[in-house]
Amino acid sequence: MSYRHGWDLIDPNDPNDPGWAVPPGLSEQNRFDRERSFQDGVHTFYLREEDDSGHIRLMKRDLTLDTY
Repeated sequence: MSYRHGWDLIDPNDPNDPGWAVPPGLSEQNRFDRERSFQDGVHTFYLREEDDSGHIRLMKRDLTLDTY
């Protein structure tokens, strides 16, 4: 089992995409992300999970930020 996460990926299927925050693994850095600040707009968080049999699950969450 391994986890990896990233923000605003260009291609979530590319293991070398610069948006990935960490390499695949099971350490604490793979289970948590640091606090971030964003400008207005849409930002997308990805969480990739791969089990021991090679099954991949990719979760995606879009955040829309507006200034008041």
